[in-house]
Formats: sequence, structure tokens, C-alpha cells
Amino acid sequence: MAMGSFGMRAVGYAVADNLLVPPDADRCFDEKVVRVSCGYVCEPLLPLPPPPLSQRRNGPVTFGSLNQLAKLSERTLDLWARILAAAPRSRLLLKAEVQAGSAVVERIRARFADRGIAGNRIEFEPWRSTYQDHLAVYDQIDVALDTVPYGGATTTLEALLMGVPVVSQIGDRVLGRYGYMFLATLGLDDLAAASDRDYVRIAIELAADVERRKELRGTLRTRLLASPICDGARMARELEGAYREMWREWCGQPPS
Repeated sequence: MAMGSFGMRAVGYAVADNLLVPPDADRCFDEKVVRVSCGYVCEPLLPLPPPPLSQRRNGPVTFGSLNQLAKLSERTLDLWARILAAAPRSRLLLKAEVQAGSAVVERIRARFADRGIAGNRIEFEPWRSTYQDHLAVYDQIDVALDTVPYGGATTTLEALLMGVPVVSQIGDRVLGRYGYMFLATLGLDDLAAASDRDYVRIAIELAADVERRKELRGTLRTRLLASPICDGARMARELEGAYREMWREWCGQPPS
């Protein structure tokens, strides 16, 4: 398991939590891993759009991902195609800086067509000029799908902030574990898959569970803002303590 060592002699410590870097993965680091209770902090930009709707309009389920198109690995496309095949009336919404009808858009549609998914089920939203307009795109999405193996961090948090549940996979590297860490911190670790098969199953089950999606739509923002992920003061205090211990150790002093 390669978790994400800096690999530089100038770096002696790495700060993480037990979800991003489980204790048995310390051996993968050249640095000494120093633990905090939550290894990521997010303070949303204000003002936020209005609170998310309690449920989306009736109609077929819309899966979505606002991650960069560069993260759409072949494995990701395979997983998403399997999900769309299992939910025949569903659609997939992606966000792209390119214009509809461009070579990039058509190439992505063709890659889904190669997997048996009609290109007209893949829709693209253009980039928005303001952060508020960007977040408002989530009002069109029922279930957000994380990319594999390089998952989202900010993008995942934005979906949760807008009341959209995210299906992620537990990766073997730090960059593939942020979704799992966020979901587990919010008590939603059942949405983090241990395998490709589980990823597809979780997405399909969540798409069919209207009541759960309705409940999450109305509560996820509050849960996220009240969680350690959005507690910058707590993170600052823990980092200050961790820095003191690192300094004492470097100076050869006993821990306090």
C-alpha cells in the first residue's frame, strides 16, 4: 500500500488522521506520521446558495460528477457505465470547460457508447462564473459519483454541502481516501465502497432509495457544517500541539 510519502529528506513529518492514513500504513512513509483527529478542514466560501431542496423534482435519477475530466480514468468510466446500465432511465451529468459538441465532449460520449451507454444520456454543464452558480448545479444531481482511483476532495465536500450524497471508494492511497474520510466522519461510511462491485451496488441502491435521498438532501449541509471537517479552530489547536511535539522531538527533548 503506497499511501503518499513526500519522499524528501527535508520533510521529517506527515500530518494525517486514522482514516486518511490507517495506523498499519505508517510503514509506507519515510516521514513520521503525526496524527490529528481529522486530517482535513474546510471553511465554505460565503455566501452560500439557499439551503438545498428537501427533494429533487420527480423523474429519472441523475447521477453526476463535477470533478475534472482528467480524473475520468478507464476504470471510472467502466464503473459509471455499469451503474447507468443498471438504471436504464438515468442520466449522467458532468461539468466541462469545453463547449457542447466539442471533440472532448464527443470523445467522452463515444467512450460510453463503447460500453453500451447511449451518448445522449451523458450531459455536460458548462463552467459557471461564480461559486454560487457552481454550487447550484448540484440541484440537478441526485447522487454524486466519485472518481477512481484519484477521488475528489473539495468537489466531494461541495456535493455534501448541497445535500447530495456521494458514492466513493476506499483507495489505497491518500488521494483515493478523502471521500471515505469525509463520509465516515459524517457517519455515512456505508456509502464508501471497498470494491468495484460494492461501488456499483451502493450507487444503484441509493438511487432507488428515494426516502433516504430526501432525508440526506435536507440534513447533509447541517451535518457537514457541525462536523470536525468544518471546525478550523479545532484543527489549528491540534496542529499547534503537533508542531510543539515535533519541535521537542527534533531538539531531543522528552515529550510533554
